[in-house]
Amino acid sequence: MSDPQTVIDEFCTVCTSARNDFDLYRSLFETDQRILDLFSSVAPLCFGDICRILKENLYIQFCKITDPARTGKKANLTTNYIVEEIPWPDTVGLRLREVNARLMSFRQFIEPARSKRIAHMDLPAQIEQWDNLGGFPRGAEVQFLQDLQTFINIAYGHFHNGGQRPIAVAMSTDTHQLVRALEKAAVFDQCLKCTSGDRAVAVLDYEDRFA
Repeated sequence: MSDPQTVIDEFCTVCTSARNDFDLYRSLFETDQRILDLFSSVAPLCFGDICRILKENLYIQFCKITDPARTGKKANLTTNYIVEEIPWPDTVGLRLREVNARLMSFRQFIEPARSKRIAHMDLPAQIEQWDNLGGFPRGAEVQFLQDLQTFINIAYGHFHNGGQRPIAVAMSTDTHQLVRALEKAAVFDQCLKCTSGDRAVAVLDYEDRFA
């Protein structure tokens, strides 16, 4: 078995990446209607595809984190591996199992979408267009990430004298800069002080700077 502390440290890295992906999705698409309308007015197909891709990625990441401890003889870096394969003191093991049970409850909501639509193409699910695959109660994904942080705090703290390893990174996204650029572009297009010719020349000049 791999060194338990190394396993926990790497698991923290994986969970941080998943949390960053969640923050990226939320910063873009769980925002006020004004910004969503802006995306639709600029590039509805593009932003619609980005939303779908990010959602599918999150389903995969959350399922990977909570997959079984092993696939055949091969170990998986998951909460179940950490609970089942690493020897814990009784009190620590009990706390980890309790939190993992909550994580697995959320997994039950999303796993059918991963296994039947996203990671695999289940024929009946695709042909018959099964509805609500992967649906979950409002706010359940946020609770999942909070429970995941609690799980990490317990495991990481055991090996690091009670220390914690936050998976939420400050300033993990810069989507506000994208939104600001799109807003400025929209205002520029609507400016009554410039003719359409002036705007076209300004855009061409800008593109020439990066040609």
